[in-house]
Parts: sequence; C-alpha cells; structure tokens
Amino acid sequence: TYLAESLGYYFHSTLQQICRSSESMISKLDVMSDEERRNLLSSFNQTEKEYPQKSILQLFSEKVEEYVEQPALIFNGQSLDYQALDKRSDILAQHLQAKGLHKGSVVAVHLSRSFDLIVSILATWKIGGVYLPIDKSFPADRVRYILSDSKASVLLSESSEDEDYAGVCQVVYPGSLGESEPRGDEFADIALEDPAYIIYTSGSTGRPKGVIVGHEALTNRICWMQNAFPISTEDRILQKTSISFDVSMWELCWWATVGAPLVLAEPHAERDPATLVRTIEESRVSVMHFVPSMLDAFLEFLSESDQVISTNTLRMVFSSGEALKSVSVERFKRLLPNCKLVNLYGPTEATIDVTFFECNGHVIDNIIPIGKPIDNTQMYVLSKDLELQPIGVAGDLYIGGVGLALGYINAPHMTHSKFIEIEIGGVQTRLYKSGDIARWLSDGNIEYLGREDDQVKIRGYRIELGEIESVLARHPQITEAVVLCAEEAQGMQLQAYVSGTSTLSLTTLQTYLLDKLPAYMVPVTFYFIDKMPWKANGKIDKKTLPLIAQRISGTEEFKLPENKEEKVIAAIWKKILNLDEISANSNFFQLGGDSISILKVFNELNKSFDKKIAVVDLFRFTTISSLADYYTTSVADENEEEYYDESLSMLLDSSQNFEIN
Repeated sequence: TYLAESLGYYFHSTLQQICRSSESMISKLDVMSDEERRNLLSSFNQTEKEYPQKSILQLFSEKVEEYVEQPALIFNGQSLDYQALDKRSDILAQHLQAKGLHKGSVVAVHLSRSFDLIVSILATWKIGGVYLPIDKSFPADRVRYILSDSKASVLLSESSEDEDYAGVCQVVYPGSLGESEPRGDEFADIALEDPAYIIYTSGSTGRPKGVIVGHEALTNRICWMQNAFPISTEDRILQKTSISFDVSMWELCWWATVGAPLVLAEPHAERDPATLVRTIEESRVSVMHFVPSMLDAFLEFLSESDQVISTNTLRMVFSSGEALKSVSVERFKRLLPNCKLVNLYGPTEATIDVTFFECNGHVIDNIIPIGKPIDNTQMYVLSKDLELQPIGVAGDLYIGGVGLALGYINAPHMTHSKFIEIEIGGVQTRLYKSGDIARWLSDGNIEYLGREDDQVKIRGYRIELGEIESVLARHPQITEAVVLCAEEAQGMQLQAYVSGTSTLSLTTLQTYLLDKLPAYMVPVTFYFIDKMPWKANGKIDKKTLPLIAQRISGTEEFKLPENKEEKVIAAIWKKILNLDEISANSNFFQLGGDSISILKVFNELNKSFDKKIAVVDLFRFTTISSLADYYTTSVADENEEEYYDESLSMLLDSSQNFEIN
C-alpha cells in the first residue's frame, strides 16, 4: 500500500510539473491574439466608476439630516432613529477624546450585537480612529495578542471581565455613559487615505495578522453594492455576521449610506434557522448574507420544516466565504423563486469582495463562477513568470484597484511580498497576490479552482493550517504537528497529527487549543504518530499520515444507548455524523459535529419528539445521555432561564469546532 501511494504521488507530481512547464511555455510563446489580450486588459476589466469622495461616516451624516426621525437600528423589538444614533455616537466620541484618543487611535470593539456596537463604530470614526473588531468568542490569549499587536488605545466592552485587559489598554463601557446631550465639540476630519478598520485573520507564522483597510476602499465597496444592487429606505438589511469576519463590514455600513434601517439579529440567532425565519418575517428583512454551508442549512430547514414559512420580504441574498455549489443554487431557486442570489468573492486584503456573479438562469456544467470584477477593480490571472494567462488557462489570481488594503499592521516584509508593484499592459500598477488559483471564462467571468498554499476556508473562516500547527508545536508534550483539511461526510473538517508523548488525551489537546485559538480553528479529530514520515525532499509525507496514525479518542467510558430516547438520538447522530457505533457518553462536537451538522440534528429531533427543542439547547446538552434526560424530564427547573444563559455562555466558549457564522 505504501509503495502504491508513493508511486501514485510520484506520477502525480511529475504530471503537475509537465502541466506547469506547458503553461509556462504557452505564456512564453505568446499565443494570445491581440483581441484576447485586449479582453484581458481592457474589456474584462472595464470597471471605472466615479463615486463620492466621502467616507461612510460623511455619507451617514448626510442621511441623519435627511432622515432625522426615521428608524436607523432595530433590535429586540426596539428601534433607534437616525438622530438619536448620531447623538449617542457623539457622546461616546467626546468621552473617547477626553480619554486622550485622537485621529489614528486604534479602538478595539469587544461587544455583542446591540445598539452600542453601531454607536461604537460611528464614534470611532468621528474621532478619526481605526475600528478594530474583536469577536466575543475569542479566547483571552488571542484577544490580548490582538490588543498588543495593534497597539489599541482602548477596548470598548460590555463585561467587567474585560478589566483583565486593562494592563494592555484602557477599558471603556459605552453602555454606562447615559443619554446626556452632546457638547457639540469638533471632531476629526477624515481623509480617504486614512485607515478605517483593521481585521485580524489567521496567520501562517503562527500568529494572526492584522489587515488595514482605508476609507476610500470601504466607500468604493459600499457604493458599488448600492450601484449594482440598489436598496431604498424601504429595505431592511439583517446584521448577523461575526464582526471578526470582514463580510460584517457591508452589513454594518450599507444601510447608513441610504437611510434604510439595519436589523440586528439577536445573539446566536445566526445558528438557528427557525429564529432567522422568525426574524425575517417579524422585522421584514429584505437583504441578508449567508456563507454557503449555512445557506445549505437554512434551505434544508425551509424544505423540511412542517411550519408554514413566509419569507416574501426577502428579495436579495448574498453568499460568500466559500465556494458556492450548483446544487445549492438550484435548491435556492426552488425554495425562494422570487429572491435574487448573488455569489461574491474577495479576500480581506481587498475590502470584503472584488467579484460578483448573479445566479440567474440554469447552471452550466455545474460551474458557479466567482464572477466579474466590481467597480474600480482589476483582476488578473498570471503565470509564475507574472505573464498574462490566456482565457481558459489556470494561473495565480491577482487583484488591483481602489479596494486594495493599505497593508498588514507591523509587518512591512509581509506587505511587500503580498502587495507587489508590476507593469501590466504598459501601466505600472499595485497588485495583491491572493494565493488562489483561477482562470478566465470566455464570457468574462472568473472560475475559482483552489488554493496554492495551506490556507483553507471552513464555513467562511479563513484558516492558515500553519497557525494551528505552530500553536500545537508549542505544547510541551508535542514534538511535531501537522494539520490537514479533509472532506468528510458532514463537510470539510480539520484533522491534527501529532508526535511526542503517547499519553496525550483528546481532552488535553482540545482544552489547550481552545485557550489559544477560536473554536472554529480547533481540529475535530486528533491522531498520534510515533514518527513523522519524511520525503526525500525534506517535507512531511502528508499522504502517508492517515495510513500510519492512530486516532486519539476521548477518555469517557463507552456506554450503549439504553432507553427509547437514547436510541432515537443515537440513530440521528449516527446518520448525520456517518458513524457506525456511538457511545451515549460521547460529546457531539468531539465526534465531529459542528454548527452546520447540529442544525440537521435539530430538524431531525423536532420531527422525532413531541417535545420541541431549540438549537441553543443542543449546545447545552452535548451527549446522548444528557439530551435524552432533557426529553424525559417533564418538570422544569425554576431557575431554568438563569441556568440556560450560563450554560450557553459556557458552551459557546468551549464547544468543539463552533463558530459564529
């Protein structure tokens, strides 16, 4: 078996070298016609468009004067009008100025979805500050690193627990400032070249890296969206994306430039299709976003739910973060025939999205392209020699134009290596190397083909496998670590292979990683290996790892499901997680469950039992035994609500492979 694997890998590598040589020869032979070259340089990249030379804050201020008493924010049945929102952000801005903050200060926002979240972003920009979102689910080590690396001046918080970060920066509580009248102080003038926000993404060096995006880039992205898919004051955008995910930026900004209201989803609603449907119906949501895997779960709920569901107000859905599948598009059209679906693509380094594709008509050859470039953006597919690739030939995808980020914070070498100056078509231009492999289609759309490195995306989150490997390697009992991403029955899953002390337990490894990484970066399965297999070129033979590794299992005692409830639940888990045997004591997340598969469990359980369960309960009862007890217990604890909140909070901090979006 080993010999066959090795020979297969050898022939595969040889074939790849031949293909790369052929593509290089094609580019050097310059087989493109003048017309094809014009298409690649001009026609396909004809995206020039003039937009107001103003920041999002300035566009918002204009709408405040126009829509004084119109609702700006809607949350938990309450609303806040444009004038009141403007005043509350003035008060916080003045408070930050009194704390010594000024133009260029980095303001870290560590808040849940609420009115205060939007107030904090506007206040940050009013003082000329840089908005730095930090997700509430991040472990303390990661929060402390981001605060230190970004040199944040202040952390805007809602929890006294954040006082632990007072040694790194000031801690301010926006919710405690009251409703006093603002003093009318002067705020900073924002230049379009000034930084608007910083988003930290997974880093291949073992530490997250901060991407700095300017105001001009953000304005261009939002204005393009309004130009291509206009909304009016009658529309309502749903904000449900984690603020650490750059998709949240258009949710948080678009409405403010139009005079429309923003609907803030209640905490954790994004994980519960039933709650999302209720929010769409009650708040008359018309525009929202889904990561493709979450879109699949939402569509599955729509198709399988026994409830009468009306989503007539929903007219536009944007999808990004992962490759959109043709089967998802076809299903979307069946279930939401009057709703437009738009596939978006873009890295954090190019301001949210750089290409778009409207999923109209029938899917051809099961290909859903990432589309054409947005306004004031250029896309190039280049060879390794930085030559234009002909239409249909794969190459490295480069991005140019107004939307490019300013660079990486405190990382000039990385900035220079990723953002390059190059001459294209006789014009000197700045490009970002995306690391994605793509090709042009004859109609001017781009097809995404994969990655050239170890970066992966799972449910929209960009993950550098090297960062997880680096954290694992720092464990005192681990000598070497390799992390792979594999396609399992329930979707893409992270797998970790470690060598070192053979007594390492699953619980030890998971607890260690959850203290240092977001839960979505913690592998689902762990394997022990005596010695890593090395190839002749000095690299680890990753193809051999699954053949010689031993899975690290949990320490719980195996217990067969006994009563009726346990057997029904076990059957559902086995079906969805694709398992043959299952213990009543096993943790759902340690078996490979995640926030997508748990939605499938949710649907199956509510079909099988008269007593209905909420999605959040599945993060509370994570074993078959505890979940069965829930169904057999008829008397509720009088302190149920308080316990419910505490349990959910604890599980959100510790659950395996659980993410916000």
